[in-house]
Amino acid sequence: MEYELKVKDDVLEISSKEKFCHISIYHNHGDLKLTSSGLGFIFYQQKLKNIFECEPNLMVKGKKWDVLMLIEMPKQFQTDNIEKIATKVAKEKGIVIADKIAKNMELALTNEKLVDFLKDQIEVIKYFNFGPVVIKSNGKRKHHWTKKVQNIAFKVNFQASEALVYWQRRNEMLIKKGAVLRTEIPLNKDGQKGFAVRMGEKIRSENRDKISNGILKQDVILRSVNEVGLFLYFGGTNSWKVLKDKDGKTIEEWS
Repeated sequence: MEYELKVKDDVLEISSKEKFCHISIYHNHGDLKLTSSGLGFIFYQQKLKNIFECEPNLMVKGKKWDVLMLIEMPKQFQTDNIEKIATKVAKEKGIVIADKIAKNMELALTNEKLVDFLKDQIEVIKYFNFGPVVIKSNGKRKHHWTKKVQNIAFKVNFQASEALVYWQRRNEMLIKKGAVLRTEIPLNKDGQKGFAVRMGEKIRSENRDKISNGILKQDVILRSVNEVGLFLYFGGTNSWKVLKDKDGKTIEEWS
């Protein structure tokens, strides 16, 4: 299936003409005023914190959220229990949820068409995941921040990019000024920019006042190892294995 990606202001929009799908992804840069309706998934500190119905002009405030993913819902799937159904489906699909909303799973999944629709949408969220969202997966390693890593300088020397990075807090990666950013833009086989490139360009655009001729002239703070890779070299690899300390130990090994 083909997906169309659009980056507008601070919103990444994912849509598909082949199958009903329209998902908007917002990152917390302060109070947010929504312009469309749908089912909102709020993530905070690597967990699904809340699911709620959204309407235009709804204000999302506060600091205790990192990512909001808004799924446009077809009219035939409007139901009083949609938040509970979505919570249970998210859990079954492997998304880590906060204990606070775990009680919402006490519900039988009787609306099969709605459940199938939500499963498809959540698969898209998992596939295009960008930001602090943890997906449980058999054999897939989960990474944990500890205080012992906050003062370790991790070096990046990959795809013509060079940088010194510190994992200061769970959702805070500091890239030191002087970093060299990859300037060659990798393209797909069809000559188009891929998802990772578009996201990398978006992060660079948000920090354009700190970049001059491909060199970082001020420190930059990002939210994840994934964002660091997108920002420095447009991703395309497992960045947990790219960042290494002075002895060659990866940030993945430290976590």
